[in-house]
Amino acid sequence: MIRSSYIRLSTAQKTKVYDMYARFFRWASERMHDDGVLAFVTNRSFVESRTFDGFRKAVAEEFNEIYVVDLGGDVRANPKLSGTKHNIFGIQTGVAISFMVKRRKQKGCKIFYTRRDEYDTAEDKLSFLGSSRLSGLSFERIEPDKQGNWINLAENDWERSVPLVIEGSQGRRNRKTSVFDLSPNSIKTNRDDWVYDFSRAEIERKCRFFIDRFNAQGSVRDNSQLDYSIKWSSSLKASLGQLCFDPGLVIRSHWRPFVSRFYYSEKGMSDRLTENHFKMYGRSLRSFNFVIAIQAAPLAKPFSAFAVEGAMDYHLIGDAVCLPLYCYTSTGERVDNITDWGLKQFRDHYGKAEKITKEDIFHYIYPPRRRTREAVRDSSLVDNTRFLLA
Repeated sequence: MIRSSYIRLSTAQKTKVYDMYARFFRWASERMHDDGVLAFVTNRSFVESRTFDGFRKAVAEEFNEIYVVDLGGDVRANPKLSGTKHNIFGIQTGVAISFMVKRRKQKGCKIFYTRRDEYDTAEDKLSFLGSSRLSGLSFERIEPDKQGNWINLAENDWERSVPLVIEGSQGRRNRKTSVFDLSPNSIKTNRDDWVYDFSRAEIERKCRFFIDRFNAQGSVRDNSQLDYSIKWSSSLKASLGQLCFDPGLVIRSHWRPFVSRFYYSEKGMSDRLTENHFKMYGRSLRSFNFVIAIQAAPLAKPFSAFAVEGAMDYHLIGDAVCLPLYCYTSTGERVDNITDWGLKQFRDHYGKAEKITKEDIFHYIYPPRRRTREAVRDSSLVDNTRFLLA
């Protein structure tokens, strides 16, 4: 029944409403008659968590009155709190008391909410509970918004935004409900001093030195005996063998905003050079591609985006995630990275099924500096479509 009620009404990408206290709510709701009161002391996350949006919608349909006494004490949400000092049970999770009422002759649902001060101590809250009657409490009448939010309401249509990319759904085109399919991290070397340089001659010198020292360790099995004049990583230690310097692996890479350097693209010498990078730039990492870099979550600084042509470093703008225009197959065939689903959203919205292309969409998301660029063919893509990083 949870799937056909709480989950069916939810818009969250991931759900945790199989938690035991959600099961208790569902079990009890199914066994109530037309008149009655359901009372629980539970985790408070159902009050405002995105995961429980379907739960809030469901109980508003099933009950006629809902009273919530929010005791706070959510240490995970507010690290300034202490579980032992501010939580009535001395735990990390916030606590709420809820009363859900069914009245057979009453239509609709009225929701009432009250909350204790964030910094009340557990002793204060217990004293309040021991000396208060429900009928004597001052409640705020809640009018849920269309997304099922009860508190911290904002005037926006965020839920209508089009997801640029959904975490964990890469490569699942048949299940894609976002604009981009592949969205890997940028190239992470963990040894920039060795594999990047402004001088081609200098990067060749450094890499030859590194490879000579690495190859000399082929018979070493004790990490304490390794030559630490070069920089090791766990992946490099696990792949002791033989490397050969290849001048063809020296390419240009965007290292920082507006700064490119020569990069030696030997897979073993970069800590995170994966198949996804070859999908973006081909086996040589030289294939043409436009890529939008956005910052990975959690954000350490204000959000930013930066678009480049070609390979880029992970720290280009601060832990960069890539949104490439194209991908390349193992045989070198270039394919679109913008999904058919994404194309359909634009064509349905603007009603121009044949004029709008996937390349138009890419340059709409990150417009080129020169509006005359051939890729931007349709000026009717006015700026009234918004995007969401889900």
